[in-house]
Amino acid sequence: MADLRTLDEIIAAGWSTGQSLEQKQRVADYVVDGARFGVRDLKQKSKSPNDVEIDQATSEIWTACTLFACLQIPIREIRSLDESGQRLERPDLDVILDDGSCVGVEIADASEEALRKHDAGKHLIERTILDMIDEDSDFSTAMGRVYFNLSLGGAFVGSGGELTSKRDANSIIEEIAAFILSGAHRQQVEDYFSTFPSKFKALHARGALYHASFWEHAPHFSVSDGAITIGREDRSYEVLRVLDRHRKAAERYRPIPLWIILSLTDPLEYFHNTVDAVAKAPPVIAPFVRGFLIDQLARVLQLP
Repeated sequence: MADLRTLDEIIAAGWSTGQSLEQKQRVADYVVDGARFGVRDLKQKSKSPNDVEIDQATSEIWTACTLFACLQIPIREIRSLDESGQRLERPDLDVILDDGSCVGVEIADASEEALRKHDAGKHLIERTILDMIDEDSDFSTAMGRVYFNLSLGGAFVGSGGELTSKRDANSIIEEIAAFILSGAHRQQVEDYFSTFPSKFKALHARGALYHASFWEHAPHFSVSDGAITIGREDRSYEVLRVLDRHRKAAERYRPIPLWIILSLTDPLEYFHNTVDAVAKAPPVIAPFVRGFLIDQLARVLQLP
């Protein structure tokens, strides 16, 4: 994935078929800042080649293009930069519609803040350990030809087991590095998952587990939440909170007709069914003239 720098390259790799492929092709064909989005470098949040997260500006464009592709809205061009080449703000994008009119589009992440912090912590742990494998020969040798999966113990929003800060993630990084350097991950165990010794306090306290097995290709490291419980409660309250915050802020936006796209970035959001919950009690969106809610399965709700 790190070697695939553009959406065109991702499409050419052949990972998508059917409706998913058609949607990616429509997304790739939108013109952004004078060029097809498909040829745009999908910039990562950090300089690490192991970073799987794209930066905020690219994410905002991707979200907008995905929504337009799902609804097959004809767009002449999307602009993320002003005439001086600076990023647009308040709102995030200018969109030239097919009739030549221009609207401003604000992109808002409507997933829970606790979940976003937890996911950021997971990505930091995984990225840092992979970078150590790539850059530190002693650490790579200690890791060996092993596939190592860290299960954080089934953390989910509201459980109290979420990663709440960068300090949480760094504590786990330090202990994982020490555990691997000790060679303990190479010891034969009967169970598929094993617990960490009590001296690794952060990992032991949260009930983290690990699986380590021989992998002939190269050392590798991954992080997961393990088994989780998905509650039945929808997350419409978070959508409404984020929407109300942006409605108030929109009073100070540039003078242009405004749209808002609320994005549910949690990949498990489908099970909470927040899209349907919001549809049953549609919120007020003014001063935005059009509003949309989209989840990771590309289900789109247009708010009245």
